[in-house]
Amino acid sequence: MFRGLIKSLALLRPRTIARLTAQVAQLVAKQRALSARMKAGAVRGHNRARAIADHLTRERTERREQARVLDASLASLRDELSDTSRQLAALSTAVAALAGRAGGTDREVATVRLKCDQLAVSAERLSTDVDRTADLARVTDSARVRAHVSTAVAGSQLCLDPFPHLVIDNFLPDDLYESLIETMPPRVLFEDNPVNRQQLKVPPRLAGAASFRLWRFLVNDIVEGELQSTLVRIFREPITEFAHRFWPGLDIDNVRFKGSDGRIILRRRGYVIPPHRDPKWGWLTFILYLAKPGDPDTWGTQLYRVTDDVEAPGAQPFWMQAHNNVLVRDVRFVPNRALAFLNSDGSHGASLPPEAPADFERYIYQCRVGPDRNTIERLKAVLTPEARARWEGKDGY
Repeated sequence: MFRGLIKSLALLRPRTIARLTAQVAQLVAKQRALSARMKAGAVRGHNRARAIADHLTRERTERREQARVLDASLASLRDELSDTSRQLAALSTAVAALAGRAGGTDREVATVRLKCDQLAVSAERLSTDVDRTADLARVTDSARVRAHVSTAVAGSQLCLDPFPHLVIDNFLPDDLYESLIETMPPRVLFEDNPVNRQQLKVPPRLAGAASFRLWRFLVNDIVEGELQSTLVRIFREPITEFAHRFWPGLDIDNVRFKGSDGRIILRRRGYVIPPHRDPKWGWLTFILYLAKPGDPDTWGTQLYRVTDDVEAPGAQPFWMQAHNNVLVRDVRFVPNRALAFLNSDGSHGASLPPEAPADFERYIYQCRVGPDRNTIERLKAVLTPEARARWEGKDGY
């Protein structure tokens, strides 16, 4: 292109030609310089692109390697975590076992401590009971106490609603009752069992010589003697009516009765025994309120009429919360008061509500009177299999 332009300029004037030639030469030089720079730039761009590509390739390679290392680390961590979890599970099991053993040890220590406290009380009672010998001989005069009990029971009125029962005030001579209260087994002797089952069989062996002697006298001379025969005599008609439901024509004179030794029951705040009937073979239940001086007369025994009453399905206690229990009488907790009732219909219960003082203690003596073991077997033998099943499950009372 420039050569043609130069030939054309040859026809022009020399000065003009020289000027144009110089200009053309400059343009040629610039074009060559620009071409050189473009070529150099292209080379640099290519080199730079190649360098970038190489860098990206290296980075991809490094990222893959890092990802591989990371995957391997994660796999290792998962294995380690799994192993740690197994170790933690084993450790938890071991800790639970140790806690169980520690809890068992704590319970054993508490039991041993309780037994030591009980023995200490017993030893203390032994040292103080020596001075009571003369008083015990006086208050346990059998003829005097029998006469008093017979008069107290005979002077009480038999009530039939909600079931046959007898409330006996001033049951024991005052001096015998006061001696029972003064020698009452201390609370620690009852604490082997939870609140609802704190009781001692009588006579109580760790409560001291005086307490043991008084309760043995009460059981042997009064409960199994005067009280048993007197209660059977007073309840004779209701007992006969009750027995004839199951053994028509039974002569009560052919039933040999026996009184259980019974138990002293400690009731504390939180004690609840809901409406129920006692074991079926314990035809008569007897309760003596052992109120201490200053005890309120509330929280005694509640007697209920059961409007949808049914026969107890077995010989064991019959819990009747599901039935319609209508309160008929609340027998107040009066000192030296006794309650006797026929275990035939209705229900009874007792409780110490949450508002009772935390350290409040309420004691009762309970025993039952019913057929002896030979009579029980004889009476069961004449029942049909279906009827007999309702008298099985608990021969004692």
